Amino acid sequence: VTAQAGENSYQWTPIPDRKNESSCLVKIIHNITGMLDVNDTTAAFSILPVINVTKPTSGQNVYAGSTNATINWTYTGTQMSSVDIYFVNDTGQWQLLPSGGGVSAGSGGNGSFTWNPAPSYKKTNTQVRVWDNATNNVTNTSALFNIVGNVRVTAPDGGQNWPVGSSQFITWWRDSITLVNIYFSTDGGTSWNTLQTNYNTTGTTQWPWDIPNDTEVSNNFYVKVEDVDNPNATNDTSNASSGIMSVFDIIAPENSTTHYLVAGGSYDINWSYQPTSVANKTANAILQYSTDGGGNWSDIPGANITTNDGLFTWNNINGTVLSKQAKVRVIQSDNYNASNESENVFDLRGNLTVDAPTNGDNLTVATSADINWTRVGNVSTLKVEYSYDGGSSWKTLGTTINASNQTWDWDINASENTTVIGKIKLTDEDNTNTTSTSIGNFSLKGNIHVDKPDGGEVLTYTGTGTTDINWSYNGTMENVIIYYSNNSGATWTTIDTVEAVNKTYDWTIPNNISGNLSVKLADQDDPTVNDTSNSTFGIKGSLFVNYPNSSSGNWTVGGAQYVNWTPTGNYTEDIVIEYHNGTGWNTLGTQAPGLNGQLQSFALPQNVPDDITTSCKARVKTNETNSSININNESNTYRIIGTLDISAPQGGATLYVNDTSKYINWTSNGTVTPVNITYSVNNGGTWNIINGSVTAAAGENSYQWTPIPDRKNESSCLVKIIHNITGMLDVNDTTAAFSILPVINVTKPTSGQNLFAGSDNATVNWTYTGTQLANVDILLYNNTSQWQYITTTSVGSGGNGSYTWPVFPEFKRTNRQIKVRDNVTQNVTNDSSLFNVVGRLIITQPNESVSWWRVGDTRSIDWTQSALGNVVHIQYANTTGGSWYNVTDDLQNASNGTYSWNIPDTLSVSNNFSIKLSDSTNPSVTYSASPELDIVAKFNITAPENGDVVRAGTNYDVTWNNTSSVGVSNVILEYSTAGAGGSWTNLINESDPNAVTLNDGIHTWLGVNGSVLGSNSYVNVRDPANANGSNMSNSSFRIRGIINVTNPQDGQSKQINDYYLVNWTKVGNISTVKLEYSPNNGGSWTTLSGIENASNLTYNWTLVPATTVTNNQGKIRITDNDDAGCNNLSAGFFSVTGSFTVNAPNATDIVLTYDGSSTYEIKWDVYGGVP
Repeated sequence: VTAQAGENSYQWTPIPDRKNESSCLVKIIHNITGMLDVNDTTAAFSILPVINVTKPTSGQNVYAGSTNATINWTYTGTQMSSVDIYFVNDTGQWQLLPSGGGVSAGSGGNGSFTWNPAPSYKKTNTQVRVWDNATNNVTNTSALFNIVGNVRVTAPDGGQNWPVGSSQFITWWRDSITLVNIYFSTDGGTSWNTLQTNYNTTGTTQWPWDIPNDTEVSNNFYVKVEDVDNPNATNDTSNASSGIMSVFDIIAPENSTTHYLVAGGSYDINWSYQPTSVANKTANAILQYSTDGGGNWSDIPGANITTNDGLFTWNNINGTVLSKQAKVRVIQSDNYNASNESENVFDLRGNLTVDAPTNGDNLTVATSADINWTRVGNVSTLKVEYSYDGGSSWKTLGTTINASNQTWDWDINASENTTVIGKIKLTDEDNTNTTSTSIGNFSLKGNIHVDKPDGGEVLTYTGTGTTDINWSYNGTMENVIIYYSNNSGATWTTIDTVEAVNKTYDWTIPNNISGNLSVKLADQDDPTVNDTSNSTFGIKGSLFVNYPNSSSGNWTVGGAQYVNWTPTGNYTEDIVIEYHNGTGWNTLGTQAPGLNGQLQSFALPQNVPDDITTSCKARVKTNETNSSININNESNTYRIIGTLDISAPQGGATLYVNDTSKYINWTSNGTVTPVNITYSVNNGGTWNIINGSVTAAAGENSYQWTPIPDRKNESSCLVKIIHNITGMLDVNDTTAAFSILPVINVTKPTSGQNLFAGSDNATVNWTYTGTQLANVDILLYNNTSQWQYITTTSVGSGGNGSYTWPVFPEFKRTNRQIKVRDNVTQNVTNDSSLFNVVGRLIITQPNESVSWWRVGDTRSIDWTQSALGNVVHIQYANTTGGSWYNVTDDLQNASNGTYSWNIPDTLSVSNNFSIKLSDSTNPSVTYSASPELDIVAKFNITAPENGDVVRAGTNYDVTWNNTSSVGVSNVILEYSTAGAGGSWTNLINESDPNAVTLNDGIHTWLGVNGSVLGSNSYVNVRDPANANGSNMSNSSFRIRGIINVTNPQDGQSKQINDYYLVNWTKVGNISTVKLEYSPNNGGSWTTLSGIENASNLTYNWTLVPATTVTNNQGKIRITDNDDAGCNNLSAGFFSVTGSFTVNAPNATDIVLTYDGSSTYEIKWDVYGGVP
């Protein structure tokens, strides 16, 4: 510890873990050799652990007789194993706690002890003390606390349900308490109601409570008991909520004698409830019902939550399950423990209503009648009864009838008692209290039945035919009246009256054509007993078609025609006249049918329809509403035909080979389709099919004849169209004669094209059609405006011909033409569009062989021209399709043929540069542009070059001139260590050959790579977009390594026969070094090692006796053997001094004796010129 004169202090922390009383010392010693006797020691003192009682806390209440009061403490160190625990008892004395002696001190600095039991008396301001049971002065006393009375509520303690009006016991456990106050709460303890105060609990732990009827109902009911002497400290509340429940009593229904419910009906459910006050009663109740005597319950619809007001009307009572064991119960909506159910079971009955027969209905024996009813509720089976005497007596008609059918077919026996006061009764077989009787009275009578005609028959009127009317009957009858109706019974006509027993009558079929006929028979004595045919029947006549017939011939579309027929029987509705087109019937019109036996005629109103066919028939048919009496008749088979008339091509017309715009046009009278279209080139000698199946339409038709065939025929061509279906080939038409010729079309020169005077590539192109042409004549509309014959040449091949002028005439003229014509048939010819003959200008330099020019260079622009005689305008463009700029503002004479251009330094670089020459008087026509080439930047490296030295590992500013590199925003900088032709490395980022830097003329080369050193290095700058734009150092520079001598250091000193470690660092790939020593600050040098591996970075220099000594003037120099300019001197100065070696005495066992006069020779060697 560093100390000083005067007062000193040292914080001893922490005090060590010891337990020593009055035997501890501290001593301070002057801790240097020869001073250890300078010290001081304290008087004896103690080091003890610390106990701190943390619980009971100040003012804490410990409950008398409790078993869970906890005493907690902390302690320091590890020297205590056990403690004793005392408390101040009711006599004010320290008393050892039960089991409180030799208690474990705890672990980890914390101890705890449970006081079980706490004393059964009250005491204020008492304490607990914890002692180390080995060293009594290690102790601590707790804060003052109290021992108070103890009480615990045992009933209600949560989950109990006490009804209002009941007697219950509130119970508790207590210790050291005499008087208590008792309270209850219905709001979870928010507010308390006093039940009893100052209740002496000395001999009891319960209090009887007769719960008043009007006590508030609650599911949040608690009881609290407190010590009268100290209510804030000693009290207890029920552990959890209990309930104060409503009391209910069902009033109705609960009497099986007078109470019952009917499915689908309504019933008022009544009950009483306690408490009754609005403030205290339960607001809502739940009503349920049971159909199995209370075994299972279901909510009453609408009453799963209903107002607790003692009345609920149950509407549309559910009858899904009917029962004689029904009950109802009421439940407190928020406490199902509070409920009451009907005292006795009652009926839940179904409901039956007889719907038919009803008052005034007439039933007939030997028939069946529907007995219909409505049921509400799940009535299962019924008994059906009949009374013929108004209900005085009943006859069972059927039992176990499925009630859910709601109908039953009563098969009335022919011998059943007839009546006019009949009734039907239905009874639930499961509950005979559920019955229903039909309303009023119905009748049961005898019957008669029409057997024939009974509906659906169709009789044929011939004038003489008959049919039988047959019947049967039940009951007593003498005569029957026979009627018929032709309007479904709206009116009746009497046929005859005959004896009923005959059961048949022969009826002559009348001329009464209808489908709505009925026959009715009636008891002559009681016409209400009658019967009519079950449905209508019909009487029909007949028809015969007289025209068309087998000898009437064809119908032509659009021609006038008619249909004749003769009817048998008088029909009322118009008949339909139709024809059949081979696939189906089509209506021609309608007309009155005519009278029986009279010939009728119908003229086609629109003449013959466009419905061409080889199998046509005519038909007439009736069109009565009742289809069963309709009749028809058909004619023999005949044809409907159309006609054809060709309108194009017309006679004398000319059609051209391969023309795709020509049409064959014709008019069809009727839909004449398909048609066969043919043509002939020899006036009909032979025919060629154009299309054998063309779909045509009625009226105007057109067929595109494409292409016109490969023919050359004048005035001998025909077209014929034929209706191309079997049986119609005689329907056709042929044109007058016309011509077919090939076509020549001159396609080049094009309209407005410029042909250059004197050119050797002026081309005439044409197309032609067909294969009938061999040679053509070519003519030029020349500079004298005359047609000048040029040559005759082959027409070409494949439809294309071409002729190239060896040398086009040297004249200038606008609006010239070329004519190409068949040299056999001169009316096959064509003239070109108007074109111009203009001067010619061709740029020859720069050409395809030139890929780039550099800004600042001088370049030659060359050209040739014909018939120009004008000055030339020279321009350049820097982008494809971009604007043109003048190379020079001076126009050049066309005959010069060349211009020398000094490319400006300010011209922007481009990869799409071109030169354009143009006739200044006609620049948009006569011009020539060079192929695109590159304009590249011009740079000039200014450093490093010409022997500059760049040190490895350092930063170096590479500079260049960028004034002639407009448009180059970034550049690539590279270096080579193998000369101008060596490989190049990106010096901006050696791992990315494409790394760039701003083209601002300077870039700092960071951490120059020294892996290759030498004087053959170059730097190159180039445009990343064009490697032709580049420049490298004018001559080589050197990359030099760096040597730094780090030892010996300034001020060091070594003796002869010792050694120095010569240390150095290096930057760059230095191979070997030379080490030298100077004793006179560089005045002279001695080589220590001529060749030493530079990577060793250290050299052991032994100071041999011959080493020249120096007094603080020593230097070391290290030099790169490959580059003498790369060297370094040690920093400051070091010393080499002389030395001694003792030779005698020099043994360990020499002993000299002192006698006052003896001597001993001391011997030594000296090095380094010590005087």
